[in-house]
Amino acid sequence: MAAAVYAAPAPVVLADTCALLNVVRAPLRSAGAAAASGALALAGRLADPRTAWLVVADVVCDEWARDVGAAAAEVAHAVREAERVTAGLAAAAAIVAPGPGVAPFRAGALGLERRLHALTTRLIADARVFGADDDGCMQRAYRRAVVKHAPAARGKPEAADCLIVEHYLEFARQLRGGGCDLPICFASSNTADYGRAAPGGASSAMRDPLPAQFAVLNLTFATDLAWAERLASPP
Repeated sequence: MAAAVYAAPAPVVLADTCALLNVVRAPLRSAGAAAASGALALAGRLADPRTAWLVVADVVCDEWARDVGAAAAEVAHAVREAERVTAGLAAAAAIVAPGPGVAPFRAGALGLERRLHALTTRLIADARVFGADDDGCMQRAYRRAVVKHAPAARGKPEAADCLIVEHYLEFARQLRGGGCDLPICFASSNTADYGRAAPGGASSAMRDPLPAQFAVLNLTFATDLAWAERLASPP
């Protein structure tokens, strides 16, 4: 996998499952437009001529496939509810404030949930998968969970997240060990387990021992794909 990046050098985004699912949930978030725009920009950069790499752990692919349908259903439900509420507003406005009134919201026909689902499907399809059957990463992930190192915590072993972060640390080690000095950014909205990102993507606000592990590999941290796409720009 690292060999592919050496052959076509470009910045790398390492995506957590929640970062991908939040693209589908973009209409439900206050910064939804930016999230969708950033995901679309990243998808464009994965095409020829490539200006970025998206790398996902095999665990991320499994989790995305399991949960993306539910995320799309959340959006479809929110659209139906918004249409119901605005229809009531328009009807009331027509009675008490005749005139242009309030136009009912009609977004169901746009298929937002289908389009956003398709966008993340495109991202997954164009991503490179890393991590299958890597015994070293699995052993380090097990130890991380046992000693409660982030993303694990007391009472929260977070085995899958530990495996994801170990896969990404290993991939970054391979790139840096091969002389790659291009930006590498890890994107996850799971601030409860990973901690927060500091300005410029600095990892200093992450939970221990992640700041030291990220710093030695010159890894940045973003809480959504839009931010990660901006950080993963050519120097």
